[in-house]
Amino acid sequence: TRQEAKEQVETLLQNHKHMRYMWIPYTDTVVCVTNDPVDMDHLPDASSSSTLTTTTKASESKSSHSWFRRNDKSDGVDTNKRPFQNKLSASERRQPLVDLLLQVSAEVAATNGDVDPIYTKESVRDMGFGALRDAILALKDPLDLEHVRLCHQAEAEFWKRNEDTIIKPSDELLQFDCGGQVRW
Repeated sequence: TRQEAKEQVETLLQNHKHMRYMWIPYTDTVVCVTNDPVDMDHLPDASSSSTLTTTTKASESKSSHSWFRRNDKSDGVDTNKRPFQNKLSASERRQPLVDLLLQVSAEVAATNGDVDPIYTKESVRDMGFGALRDAILALKDPLDLEHVRLCHQAEAEFWKRNEDTIIKPSDELLQFDCGGQVRW
């Protein structure tokens, strides 16, 4: 919640190398993402985790990138313990947005007197978060406050279902190279 985000900001800033908040308008949801360097020699065994994503190989571990852990869970996870694991499938994580897109698509079709909706379960199967959200917003007037509110509520649920820990090089995770060690 916004209140929890305010209460935790100082602790999160002190305990993490990088942190960002993303407030979902028209909801009380704040997505908190923290990023911390990871010692590649002390990672949990990736085979013991169904959702831990490691992109390292022996030859890559000496790259110029710093390796970072992104933790989308704001409850003070101890980085020395096994990372948080999300048990939901990718399909289950996207479901709130898929459901809303199919619902709005059917409503628009019915309003226009069309027999078939614009989107079907098959046509949205491979759509990612951004494409789903954009499609929902595009179906109706983007200034329709109630429509935008419904979209944001589905987005908030999407983010709640996507709590996870991901380990990748800093340039992939943070979208910039975060001071990897260079040997001269």
